[in-house]
Amino acid sequence: MVQFQEDDEERNPGFFDWNHVFIMYCTGDLHLGTVETPGDDQWGWAYFSGALVVGAVLEDLSTNHDLDQAETVIWSGDSAGGIGSAALVDHVSQTLPSAHVVGAPIAGFYWNNSQPYSGPGNVSYVPFDTEAFRGYADMWQLRLPSACTAAWANQPWVCALLNFSIPFLESDMFVIEFETDSVQLYLHDGVPEYNADTAPFVLGFGKIMADALSATAASVSGARRGVFGAACFEHTSFDAAYPFVNGANFLQAFASWLSGGTNDSSALLMDDCCSGDSVQFNPTCPQGRSLGRLGLAARC
Repeated sequence: MVQFQEDDEERNPGFFDWNHVFIMYCTGDLHLGTVETPGDDQWGWAYFSGALVVGAVLEDLSTNHDLDQAETVIWSGDSAGGIGSAALVDHVSQTLPSAHVVGAPIAGFYWNNSQPYSGPGNVSYVPFDTEAFRGYADMWQLRLPSACTAAWANQPWVCALLNFSIPFLESDMFVIEFETDSVQLYLHDGVPEYNADTAPFVLGFGKIMADALSATAASVSGARRGVFGAACFEHTSFDAAYPFVNGANFLQAFASWLSGGTNDSSALLMDDCCSGDSVQFNPTCPQGRSLGRLGLAARC
């Protein structure tokens, strides 16, 4: 994840000197596929094998670079990497039993977003609700958290969405998310931009997102949860310079939470985006970019 990789001590005092590894997004399956022999669902040629790539990287790092000796591992990613890192965090924790593995997905918190925008200017979109993931599960042969799939045995594919899986994840997790995620709204809802026509829809989306993020704090017994939620029409544009929530950027908020410096009430560091009649955007919002990488940082 590019943000934790920042090696400037002034900008990133908590993580500038950690070891960093990136797993680039080249499999088109949210890093969750396990296809070894393409069949009809893969058109006979598409190797959706992101989870196998992740496993091979972890094996190589443990065998050749002492990852298995790490004390703390931050398992993170943004966008597609945020989805994949969240779903695989318990698998990584089991693979590295001597380490404290902490999930920190960026722009990877998705829920059953099944009501797309149909107003003026709506654009084509890629469905990302639970029904869509029924098909993606067949195509990608998803590796998903087993505790979640056991609980959702009749529709295990929903466990690709963090809002469904987080109650069952045993690893500590700090969720970093924009409450009005622009890519979720554009790519998966058909919202062309934020304007007078789309504002009511974005407000409704933000309320659902904010409520879902707030509910994560008590999602599982024994695992710590934290949230950094900023009210911006952005996707992955978290940086040391922006945005700030209650005076902290996401790196400062995460570092404080990781060190145990926050109590239960302050573990949710969120803007109040959508409780009124219009979206209350954070004044420190950036003009950002969108990525899809997955990565880890480790301290030995």
